[in-house]
Amino acid sequence: MSPSAETIESLMDRRQAGDMDLNRGSLENATARLWLDPDTNRPVKSELEIKISQRGATATATLTVQYSEYGGPTAISIPPDVYDDPYELGCPGAG
Repeated sequence: MSPSAETIESLMDRRQAGDMDLNRGSLENATARLWLDPDTNRPVKSELEIKISQRGATATATLTVQYSEYGGPTAISIPPDVYDDPYELGCPGAG
């Protein structure tokens, strides 16, 4: 499934890309997929892929979520190697 233009614009308006200003023309493609368990109709996996381009550079981001153990306790943790400053290791895409 491909998200509607209104959905994409709404996400861009929220500036989910951090401090980077993306113009609406930079989004090339967005695809969302959902896998369901045929016995329960509950999601088992979802995937969102976004392709963007700006000033001659392109990037693809993929977010995959796995669902399991419905009804059980939930714990979410952030890996310790996640940094507060996304540019701490240099500008992404710079060679």
